[in-house]
Amino acid sequence: MKTLAKSDNEVEKKVFENLDIYQLHSSLKIEANHEAFKRPKEGRRKIILATNIAESSITIPDVSFVIDFGLYKELNYSSHNRMERLDLK
Repeated sequence: MKTLAKSDNEVEKKVFENLDIYQLHSSLKIEANHEAFKRPKEGRRKIILATNIAESSITIPDVSFVIDFGLYKELNYSSHNRMERLDLK
C-alpha cells in the first residue's frame, strides 16, 4: 500500500510541477489578487480560480482558455426563516 501512495504522490508532483495556481475573488487581499495578473515564467502554465463576478469584470491578457462551471451564488429570502441566504446554483 505504501508503494501505491508513493507513486500517487510522484504523479501529483509531476502534474503540478509546471503550474502556478491563483485564486481571484473579493475576499482576498489586493496583493494576492495582483499575483494572478503576473505573466508566468517560461515553460509554466497559469491557472486562475475565480468567482463569476471576478471572471466577468476583469481582463487578464495572457489567458488562453476559460472554463465556466456555471455555478453561482444567489441571494434569496426565506419567508419561513425570515432570513436572507446565499444559495449555490
